[in-house]
Amino acid sequence: MVIASLLLTVATAQAAANVEPGKQLFNGMCARCHGIDGTGDEGPSLNRPTLSRAATEEALREVIRDGIPDRGMPRVRRLTTNELNQLVAYVRSLGRVTATRSPRPRSRKKSAGC
Repeated sequence: MVIASLLLTVATAQAAANVEPGKQLFNGMCARCHGIDGTGDEGPSLNRPTLSRAATEEALREVIRDGIPDRGMPRVRRLTTNELNQLVAYVRSLGRVTATRSPRPRSRKKSAGC
């Protein structure tokens, strides 16, 4: 039990360390289609907890590596295993970021009682 917990902690720390370099790769290779911060543009938004074509980390690796040709997503060639892990960590982090809602604008109408 302790070993499993330790391994999970190490894996989480490694994923966290991969987020910033993954963001740099994303901005250079993916943001054109998927938008800055994965908000979507030509490609779908990636800032949600579950990606329909990449529910697992391994499935996300495959999508990044092999692309989705019939949907217009090209294969990404020349990525090292480490770079692929960095991209996966960053894309997964997008789904964990909670969107902040802006407060509703207050009505500027004055009520009859004020």
